[in-house]
Amino acid sequence: KLELPKDQVITDGNIEVYVQDGISNEMATSLAAYLKKNIDPQQKISFQVIQNADGYYVISMVTKKDMVDTVSEEEMNTIAGKISKDILYGAGLTFQLTDEEFMPYRKVQYNITHVDSTPVQ
Repeated sequence: KLELPKDQVITDGNIEVYVQDGISNEMATSLAAYLKKNIDPQQKISFQVIQNADGYYVISMVTKKDMVDTVSEEEMNTIAGKISKDILYGAGLTFQLTDEEFMPYRKVQYNITHVDSTPVQ
């Protein structure tokens, strides 16, 4: 995993959320609590939340490579939609499954409008 200062890692149970500049501790804490409540994993799961240059959130979830294909596009969209609605007040986001250094294997975009104004969901 990325070596970030401890004050940039928010934990709640077995959920840890790595936070980069521009993301409030309150939002990261809410996200960690939400993920713990909705996933409640038996082992540690790492997430990262950033805001990209376009102002959209990027939520990354560390996943074993052999597990990536077991998660359907529909499941990824459902997770992204719930996080958008319940934590980000409907803001667009990219949800991605990544390796331990947050390099993406797969991603979906939720509620992000492109130049042609066609929402991708």
